[in-house]
Amino acid sequence: MSEIRWLKNTILKSNSTAPALMSLEEAKKARDFHRGFPEYAVTPLISLRALAEEFGIGAVYVKDESHRFGLNAFKVLGGSYALLRFIAKKLGKDGASFLLMCSVRI
Repeated sequence: MSEIRWLKNTILKSNSTAPALMSLEEAKKARDFHRGFPEYAVTPLISLRALAEEFGIGAVYVKDESHRFGLNAFKVLGGSYALLRFIAKKLGKDGASFLLMCSVRI
């Protein structure tokens, strides 16, 4: 394996704060939203033993998202949550209460 190079991000200021959308509270809402789907399942971790050995570390794991909701990608999850937030906002509702209202009607 060749050399790993690092590049420091000089654009982002160290004292900047994450937007409210990236708060722990919002992350929990997004998690709860996706857990509400009947198809929801925890994604497995796959061990990459050979890579860990090559790096000289104890273990390397990757999440296997190839079966999540039958979509073969995790990025779609952000889109579904964004759509929930958009519709809830248009209706003057909180995303979590809107989700509850939708799941009761299904």
